[in-house]
Amino acid sequence: MTRLVSFEVSADFGFFKKPDINKIGLTYNLPPKPAILGLLGSILGLKGHKQHYEENAMKKENVQSFPEYCSKLAHLKIGITPLGDFPFNKIMNKYNSKNSYYYTRTDSGSRVDTGNIIEQLLIKPRFRLYLFTNKDIDKLFDKLVSNISNNCSIYTPYLGKNDFILTINNFSKEDLGGHSNFKEYSLKPKIKIKTIFLMNQANINQKNMAEEFPTPIIMNVEGLNKDEYGKPVIDKDFRENYPIGYLDSSLQYNLKLARYTTFEVIKEQIDTEEGILLENDKEMVYLF
Repeated sequence: MTRLVSFEVSADFGFFKKPDINKIGLTYNLPPKPAILGLLGSILGLKGHKQHYEENAMKKENVQSFPEYCSKLAHLKIGITPLGDFPFNKIMNKYNSKNSYYYTRTDSGSRVDTGNIIEQLLIKPRFRLYLFTNKDIDKLFDKLVSNISNNCSIYTPYLGKNDFILTINNFSKEDLGGHSNFKEYSLKPKIKIKTIFLMNQANINQKNMAEEFPTPIIMNVEGLNKDEYGKPVIDKDFRENYPIGYLDSSLQYNLKLARYTTFEVIKEQIDTEEGILLENDKEMVYLF
């Protein structure tokens, strides 16, 4: 049975709003796990936040539950590899909306004014997503795999906002256990991970950092790897407080420190309680 699949998603723009401030909308650089489960739920036709609210709005008791897509897809583990020139460039987009307005008091009464909305957008974001289930029989996962591989979606998936419809390409699937397929990784002092991974903050200290970077990094353009266009590929090390889910039904984000790097990392820095590592002959991925 296929238990691990991957595919690329891309769009002209992306917006994954941070809840830090509401005067302007800032975006995460990586799609939060709830957003990824949301786009998978749209492919399957599962109910989202709007339907969940409408179904429970008239109930007197306080409903402590999650939307259908959260409940039914919570068992899936995901992996994310940023593609292209990451971190992606951003722009500030300013626009008016008929749903954005405020009241201004005047001598003759009050006046309704249209408010400006300012949002930070990712330019041409592109990711490879990995999906994994540890269930021997998972009909929902099988249906999801079938829909993705056949480019079929019940609702339109998008990257953060329904203005930014995504494209799915390069679908791939792996049966675990083969000589060239993914399996549980073997312990090594240092490992190179293709995806982002969650950091074990309890084991991050100056000693580990000194072991990871024993000498200053010197960029030699002639010695760097080249991309498909012949441009030098520069090593990257990116970190972000990343939403791995919701704390509770209030839908506040549960944040963990995530890292994406092209360097080798010390295995003690990886949070193996929250996620798992799988490897094949060519690469290693972290799923959470």
